Amino acid sequence: ASAYLIYCGYVFFMMASQSHLAGYGFRLVWGGAIGFQQWGIPILLATATFCGGRFAQVFLGTREKISSLHKPINIALGICAVAFVSPFVVPYRVSILLAIVAVAVTSIFAFVAGWLGVIRGVRQARFYVIAWTVFLFGTVAIGLVALGVLPSNQITENAYVLGCIIE
Repeated sequence: ASAYLIYCGYVFFMMASQSHLAGYGFRLVWGGAIGFQQWGIPILLATATFCGGRFAQVFLGTREKISSLHKPINIALGICAVAFVSPFVVPYRVSILLAIVAVAVTSIFAFVAGWLGVIRGVRQARFYVIAWTVFLFGTVAIGLVALGVLPSNQITENAYVLGCIIE
């Protein structure tokens, strides 16, 4: 039950951060909160990433089954917490960089924990790695479109969203 609630938090905050980036949040939800439109991205990304990292810990049982990565994921979660409060104390540029670092570090540790779980025979790790792999394909595809490596079309432009949905 705990893993499910954490995952719901991850999905909610990922949806909110994507809505924020696309401008839908401002148009449809928090239109009167101009300040939130300014500093919401690092806060929402940090929160989604925190939930994603915590979900990895709970779902994979890192404390007992993959203990070598439990503490590094805790450190990554600490970076998420710093990124969450950063918009209130540092310039936006620093805040968004902290959020990007939090996403990168947490994602790497969580993905490696999934693979270590697969290697160690943790049953649920297989599902975790499959979901993350699909998500990462979507993320990489949208990056390759931005770099001009892949053509821009409905599938490649929405690869990230499709990866999230399949995940």
